[in-house]
Amino acid sequence: MINGRFYTLLLAIVVGTIAGLPVQLEADDTEIYLGNINVSTSVRPNVLFILDTSGSMSATDGMSQDRLDRMKDALGTILDDANNINVGLMRFTDPGGPILFPVSYIDEDVSVVNVRHGKQRLRHQRPGQQQQR
Repeated sequence: MINGRFYTLLLAIVVGTIAGLPVQLEADDTEIYLGNINVSTSVRPNVLFILDTSGSMSATDGMSQDRLDRMKDALGTILDDANNINVGLMRFTDPGGPILFPVSYIDEDVSVVNVRHGKQRLRHQRPGQQQQR
């Protein structure tokens, strides 16, 4: 009886020790923010923009535009200047939020991406609203 408990305790200590050991993983950052032209063109980095659409984004902070409109302007500038990346859009709200556009090549035709991901509705069309022809 004592031997059984001893071996069970010993096994638990060994498994716990092994499970608690740090696992070393290595990853390489892609320098997209520095515009490094030496980066391989065969591998495009994936960038997911998470857009805050919570209630706080209606604040103007003493400016003429609210935070949401300023964010949209900034995102437009970023996307106009970006190239050779995969980009996607996700909405952050309280709680959570949906993927608005899947991560895909920035210069790919939107209609091709929508068909590939099974999204046939227009970008500004609400769910359940009929698509205009």
